[in-house]
Amino acid sequence: MLFHAELKQALRGGGLAACRPTVATERMETDGGVQEMTHMKIVAPNRALLQQAGMTVEKIASRYELTYKRWVSPKDGIDFVLYEISEGRERVSSILLVLESQMERAKAATLPTDEIEPSKVVLPMFFQGDYRVSIIIDDLGADLGVAEELAKFPQNLTFSIIPELKFTQKTAELAKSSGKEVMVHLPMEPEAHEGLVIEPKTILASMSPSEVESIFEELVTSVPFAVGMNNHMGSKATPNRALMAEVLALTKLRGLYFIDSRTTPSTQGYAVARELGVRTNFRSVFLDDKRNVPYTEYQLDVLLKRMLKQGSAIAIGHPYPTTIEALRRKLPEFERRGVKIVFASELVS
Repeated sequence: MLFHAELKQALRGGGLAACRPTVATERMETDGGVQEMTHMKIVAPNRALLQQAGMTVEKIASRYELTYKRWVSPKDGIDFVLYEISEGRERVSSILLVLESQMERAKAATLPTDEIEPSKVVLPMFFQGDYRVSIIIDDLGADLGVAEELAKFPQNLTFSIIPELKFTQKTAELAKSSGKEVMVHLPMEPEAHEGLVIEPKTILASMSPSEVESIFEELVTSVPFAVGMNNHMGSKATPNRALMAEVLALTKLRGLYFIDSRTTPSTQGYAVARELGVRTNFRSVFLDDKRNVPYTEYQLDVLLKRMLKQGSAIAIGHPYPTTIEALRRKLPEFERRGVKIVFASELVS
């Protein structure tokens, strides 16, 4: 493809000569036969060259009338930029720009064969060390035993704890002592009350700003060590822009980040958070709408697909026995394949 040839030529000269490109071809079976997709990784020695290389990718793509989507992962500045290059509706390439310092930390991973069946999702080998996902476990605080089970996981799970339950404080303390991250699972009004258990203190769309502030402060204060927040339910509350502006202004004052659980397609949470400058991201995958191990394992593969498309991705699961078993089976496989499981705070911007 002429696009890749010109891009490689641009990287050989001028200031970009210090960047190191690597190219690989991925073959995928589709209904129409075998499709080839070209992946390129460009390792830049500093952020200035990373930015310059990105501008070069965009310029050459535009010249060949290719469209692109761009995802940036900031952490004390930009760690990597991922481009998805398309010709019409067909995705033809991905371009990953990554800092050299990050590459030095990434270990060359192999894929050992053992009793755990590997995922069917193809992860290009040269991206290993650059993949990041976050797994949030919602609805904690009612059962200390299940929290103790999750605390034993060696991976960086994020505990989202419902305020003012029997074991809310103890669960937060357990999370902190076991090296997990704590979030407030903030109860917000759902669209349909029938069949749902609504917490005694829930932020409602009909509340005045003073009522919202009062209940928000009570709920957040009851969860020690919290560094972030996501909505519990909220299909009626989160589409309300005025209400979300009130909640997220308080979130910002508390120094918390916000993950939009996306319990409804109409949610305005993520958009309003961006407008207010709240560190934010959104849920890409629910792991356990069906409570069985194969389904959750399948959803974990969907998480990998979203990660490849977006550069990183967030999953939300619940403390069900089937979810815990699926995580126990799949997370070691993720790590062997070069996928880094990080706290939700590492994927907000």
